Amino acid sequence: MALSSGNDATTLRSWNFLNDYNNKYERDLVRLAESVYMVLCLLVGSPPTQQECYDFYWDVLRRTPFFRDWVANKKHIKPIFYDAFAQMLSRYALDMNWSSISSMQYP
Repeated sequence: MALSSGNDATTLRSWNFLNDYNNKYERDLVRLAESVYMVLCLLVGSPPTQQECYDFYWDVLRRTPFFRDWVANKKHIKPIFYDAFAQMLSRYALDMNWSSISSMQYP
């Protein structure tokens, strides 16, 4: 199930987040998503759905130093919009990488 919409990709592209994602941050975003996935596996006792993973992942992402530095470097984005970009990036990263994230060995 796709979490992101065409609007997410359009917005992320217009703010140059997709270029940054592809050239610099994809590995960090996927590793963080994998960590969230594994924690949820342990907490819930079974693999989470993509939606369940997203519900925690975006909140974890917005608190990471690499995300805060990344979005702060976008000088025209006001801090009030940081959460919205964390949500869009989380949906996008999960959609692009869900098959590898969800195929991780359940502990």
